[in-house]
Amino acid sequence: MKLREFTFESLSAAYRQKKVSPVEVAKETLAQTRRLNSVLNAVYFLDEDATLAKARESEQRYALKSSLGLMDGAVTTMKDALPVIGMPIYRGTASTPDEGLYYRWNAPATDRLLEEGVVIAGKNTMCDFGIIASGVSSRFGITRNPWNPQLTPGASSSGAAALVAAGLCIAAVGTDIVGSIRVPASYCGLVGLKPSYGCVPYYPPVSPALVAGPMARNMHDLAIMLDALAQPDSRDFTALAAQNVSYVSTLNERAKNPVFGLLESVGFGVPPDPEVIAATRRAAALFEAQGARVEQVSMPQFDPADLLLVEKFYRARTYAELNTAPLDHQKKSALMFKWAGPAKDDSAELMWQAMNAIVRLREQTMALVQGVNYLLLPATPTTAFKAEDVAPKGCTLFDAWCNTFLFNLTEQPALSICSGLSSNAMPIGLQIVGHRFDDMGVMQMGRWYETLRDLPDRRAPWGLS
Repeated sequence: MKLREFTFESLSAAYRQKKVSPVEVAKETLAQTRRLNSVLNAVYFLDEDATLAKARESEQRYALKSSLGLMDGAVTTMKDALPVIGMPIYRGTASTPDEGLYYRWNAPATDRLLEEGVVIAGKNTMCDFGIIASGVSSRFGITRNPWNPQLTPGASSSGAAALVAAGLCIAAVGTDIVGSIRVPASYCGLVGLKPSYGCVPYYPPVSPALVAGPMARNMHDLAIMLDALAQPDSRDFTALAAQNVSYVSTLNERAKNPVFGLLESVGFGVPPDPEVIAATRRAAALFEAQGARVEQVSMPQFDPADLLLVEKFYRARTYAELNTAPLDHQKKSALMFKWAGPAKDDSAELMWQAMNAIVRLREQTMALVQGVNYLLLPATPTTAFKAEDVAPKGCTLFDAWCNTFLFNLTEQPALSICSGLSSNAMPIGLQIVGHRFDDMGVMQMGRWYETLRDLPDRRAPWGLS
């Protein structure tokens, strides 16, 4: 059985034709996850009994020809940040009590997958409070990239990305408040969508910048999972009205001759690598050769004081969460205690200034899409860096989010998709950004690019063969 070769459609067909059973797939997934986790450190909790019980339920549905859909019987794990009844949450930090936190309710994303018959085998790793672009966690240690375990898979959806890239699951759910879906998708050669705010219900809705979204190895599987995740959930009062659309059925459609704005550098944060810029230019040229119009655009000259204020806002957010733990527990999250701790002395006036800075950055960033349909830019300005580091060499913790966090502030849909491999054989991510609520258009552009690109037939060496 070659787990890695399965897509949602081919796995469902194999179940219907009795070539393989959900229980067999669950057992093999558990075994291979334990084997590879000794290298990748991508999973911190597996529930074998519950996994096999859910797989048997799926097997019975297929026997009765009453499967719940294309994802029925597929195995995945959920991000540490997302509640699953009976499974612990740590938010990636040692400041959480050792026994973990247990919720009596599921996240909307959890419920949508369960309704589709997905087998949730356990929980995958994340960094402390989801604010580090590297898979470094005071609770779990270091999560590593299947393309090269010496390098980071990105974060905060680090475990999710590593598992999908390694072939241990077809797709997984990430969350993204500054880039936590797109950064690991970029570093691990995946497709990952940060949807428009409100497209995928989230509970509790804590910030207009925070969303949940799918990560997969191809656009079709991404669309299948998005169709499920975007279903309504009455708990999220901020969610968009039910769209009654199918991302899968419209994936191969697209607007004729769209206009792309090509943005090679955001002008701050991590300096872009020439190989990454070259890959972005090649992607733009592919679209242009097919009749699209590509216009060079430049990032506005952001006030450095505004960028600093936005970082201070995120420090305050992190400190507020860290401060719910006793002081001795806070210190167990040493990096967060050092980075976010000073926020306790920030004034209310400073936070008001930070909120105003966010509004200014939103306005300036939204202006980038005036006159174009989509933006093309690197998902990350470099490929993956050392696994032990929290940011690229010589850069600050927040610098690593430079190409992604602005589109969280604007609530725009943004997709990362692999645009090639670097000279050291690491994936390069292309980011496609659309107008607010044009998630379907962004998905269609991602699929179009997927059909145009010519990537070497390579897979992560530290994954399934």
